[in-house]
Amino acid sequence: LSTPKSKVGESVTAVSVTSLVALGRTMATPGCTVTGTIKESLRPKGVNDPEVVHVEFTKIAGADKVAHEFKASVIERDNGRESVDEQGRILGVAPVEKKPENAGDALKIAANGTQIMRALVSKVIGRVPPQIDYKAGAEFILRVDAPPKSPAINCGPVVPALDVTDELSPIVNPQ
Repeated sequence: LSTPKSKVGESVTAVSVTSLVALGRTMATPGCTVTGTIKESLRPKGVNDPEVVHVEFTKIAGADKVAHEFKASVIERDNGRESVDEQGRILGVAPVEKKPENAGDALKIAANGTQIMRALVSKVIGRVPPQIDYKAGAEFILRVDAPPKSPAINCGPVVPALDVTDELSPIVNPQ
């Protein structure tokens, strides 16, 4: 998922690492495949413009590979500097144009050291480097806007179960 490479209409695939809970019940277990499409991918015209990526997730499939309709949108990028607006659009780091009034503002300015580097790099390479460029494994927090209508979807374990051995039990469960 990257603003220079992602195109509107392209498919996006993710794997859930937690259960999907909606309306007070578990709708899907961890390990589901979630798919959607890129609705918007904007590169900035200049170094002071933020980038934008908007992904809409519309299907979820369990271990049986049967796709179920649902709707989810991004509400947060885990451990990311980018922000997410109320429509679920991921916004690249925007420049800070005022003197910091508190610790939060100072941290934003520190994060915008990247903005200064982007300006310098853009002069050297002749183009603005990307702000939003996620590799496989990036974690996002989604909001379920419309849960699947099917019964609970079994997606299988995310990690293999570990064998319980008598040697490890005293270490893990000391008395």
